[in-house]
Amino acid sequence: MPRALLSLVFALVVLAGPRLQAAIGLLASSNANVSFSTVTGYLGNTSLSTALTITTNAYAAGQFGLASIWGATGPDQVFLFYFESNEVGYIISTGSGIGNANYGCMTTTDPIPNGSATYRIMARATPLVACEVFVNGVQQTTTITFNPPGFDGLRNNAPLQIGHNTNLGFDGVDGDYAEFAQWVEFVPDWVAIAYGKGMSPMLYRQNGLFYMPLTNTSGLRDVWGGNLGTNTAGTDAVHPRMYYPESGQ
Repeated sequence: MPRALLSLVFALVVLAGPRLQAAIGLLASSNANVSFSTVTGYLGNTSLSTALTITTNAYAAGQFGLASIWGATGPDQVFLFYFESNEVGYIISTGSGIGNANYGCMTTTDPIPNGSATYRIMARATPLVACEVFVNGVQQTTTITFNPPGFDGLRNNAPLQIGHNTNLGFDGVDGDYAEFAQWVEFVPDWVAIAYGKGMSPMLYRQNGLFYMPLTNTSGLRDVWGGNLGTNTAGTDAVHPRMYYPESGQ
């Protein structure tokens, strides 16, 4: 989308006004997370984009698990989206025909400093082609951390957890989580930029797989897919300012 058109879209959404809601606070010390049963729609797709907004508390280097999905065992994950040493990483599976190798990247700068701030993060990948991360609408420099010999599509339809990854034992980063979404495509630049500026994922529904505003501990419904989440030790928190289309949620 041309920048001028993106500006027009933003202006129209701003006229509609922001909606302020609650978010959900998840603490590593409580093994807090939001869990969903098997999410369908991953298997066989060749691209995946994932968005999440988080207002962090101070966190330690090496904390993992902003959002993670896996099958019956750890290596069968569909994707892992995480912080480590102030960096953002994104890894997705390479498909059942390639064994347990993964494809992924990590930012080479530190876009997530220790401390408390709000970050709107979009990661997108087409294995063996590209893996990119945007933070607050700005594309980050990344390096490929896993590069398998082949790729035959996303591996599983699998349970999803946001926060603590029970199966792998990773703690989620302490913070307030909101606006989680996934698309089974490599979303356009304008979508990644718009999300980073506070526009709702509802503005781009094409190939949308999963969207949960994470409005509060009782509002854990996937708007696009109808999946219902279960809260474990999460608390209501302040939702960041977001702009929604009038036809949205």
